Amino acid sequence: MKFLKYIFIILTYLPLFAGNGSVYSRFGYGELINTNSARRLGMGGLGSAVTDAANLGSFNPAGWHTINLMRFDFGLNYQGINASTTNNSTYSADYSFSGFTLGIPVQKDYGIAIVGGLQPVTEIDYSVVEELSNDIIGDYNAYYKGNGGLSKAFIGASYITPIGVVIGGSFDYFSGKIEYSSETEFRSGVNLSNTKFTNQLKNRGAGFTAGIMTPDMSEFVSLGTIKDIRFAASLSYVSKLNADTAFITSSPAVGSKVTDDATVEVKIPMKLAFGLSFKVNNRYLIALDYLHQPWSKYEFNGSKSPYLRDLMKISAGMEYADRSKKFGSFWEQMIFRCGLSYEQTQYEINNEGINQYSIHGGASFPISPGNTLDIGLQFGIRGTTDSDLIKENIYRATVTLSFGELWFIRQER
Repeated sequence: MKFLKYIFIILTYLPLFAGNGSVYSRFGYGELINTNSARRLGMGGLGSAVTDAANLGSFNPAGWHTINLMRFDFGLNYQGINASTTNNSTYSADYSFSGFTLGIPVQKDYGIAIVGGLQPVTEIDYSVVEELSNDIIGDYNAYYKGNGGLSKAFIGASYITPIGVVIGGSFDYFSGKIEYSSETEFRSGVNLSNTKFTNQLKNRGAGFTAGIMTPDMSEFVSLGTIKDIRFAASLSYVSKLNADTAFITSSPAVGSKVTDDATVEVKIPMKLAFGLSFKVNNRYLIALDYLHQPWSKYEFNGSKSPYLRDLMKISAGMEYADRSKKFGSFWEQMIFRCGLSYEQTQYEINNEGINQYSIHGGASFPISPGNTLDIGLQFGIRGTTDSDLIKENIYRATVTLSFGELWFIRQER
């Protein structure tokens, strides 16, 4: 199939792109990635109660029950950050692979679908340099870098119960390498060797995601042009991660030496999400969502972080699609999206909470029946320059290719 060729090209050239993410990703386990779907990003970034037969990007595994074709989704993320303090500003950019998802409808009447894939969950990507001076050693530069994150491989299914309530769940396996480093570079010609300290974490652990969604509530309550009313909830749980740690000291004089290595436990807090969706005139899809994750309960080797608090996100989004013209022209088949979101992030630095406000937009372009190119856009403002902190203007774009094909057709004899 042609999309396998596209995947090979992307994976071949992706390492050529490099950049930096948010400085705040230094704390906890990095910046959280709540959606890998361009469609969901364009509507605010969540979509717990949204069902979409042409996309696997549901935040809630119960939303998989409507897919009617074998589907394969994959894409790319772009994130640019303009970080500023009271005196300076800088712009950095980062390209990343947003993962892939494969979904197979097994029994359409019962909403049974099997879905699996590989997706990033958190991202750490920052680089900071300070020009410092000391009366004894003179001028020197201090470099602080971090990269890596967590990814999950998952497989799950959805099912419509006899009472019409949809349930879904997945088994999730988490893994990923994280590396923090600090390096001193002397600029005054003193007889001192540049020294680098690196802390490596290799993570692994298991968890699950469970979701529930009501049937169409407009069948029980008549609200005129408002149809397909659905409430939903989902829960994501991670058992304690095992992190193999290694502290490495490097210098030209002594080379590299591992001074400490151990396996520690990491406690990742449970994530809860609630959503509502409905359609107006069968053209406008409205979605409202709430997300909560108590990062104040995060623990690394039994210790909590003073820089983390409970995360809370609220989003609202709208999608416009002319569903009455399934085989219309190119422009008639296009789908448009917009949204707003507010996020009380998990970061709290210098007793100052870091909040984020974002606007979203996007569109889906038809390629052929069942196949689309989806684009999601986000502009956000995070943080403040007060209390010697950093304010970030975030520019994010996600491009997803979604392919659908009809498989497993039984031949009539």
